[in-house]
Amino acid sequence: MEKPVLYTVIAGIAVGVAALAFFAFGRPATDPVALADCLSAKGWTMYGTEWCSHCNAQKEAFGEAFAKVDFVDCDEKPFECQENGVDAYPSWVNRDGSRHLVGEQSLDVLASEAGCVS
Repeated sequence: MEKPVLYTVIAGIAVGVAALAFFAFGRPATDPVALADCLSAKGWTMYGTEWCSHCNAQKEAFGEAFAKVDFVDCDEKPFECQENGVDAYPSWVNRDGSRHLVGEQSLDVLASEAGCVS
């Protein structure tokens, strides 16, 4: 086999392996700090309670970055939750109330739905 053909075959295999790795492992995970900043800047709020297990799991997904997320405790502010159409926890609602995401969401889904994907 001639060297140029061999190099082409090797390059093709390398590209194939790289593509396979990308699709098998996906893109890098969403950065919780950047997402929390973006959600706050775009006016998204998480509504929930302290006793809600899915709310707590959602908080854990953000880790320390959850401190940057706008959060309303519906036990403490039931009227605000009612006014925003919250009837299940956790619920994510955008600033104008036109978008609701109900239930625990992955960070990737939140980023996509809120337009926080780069």
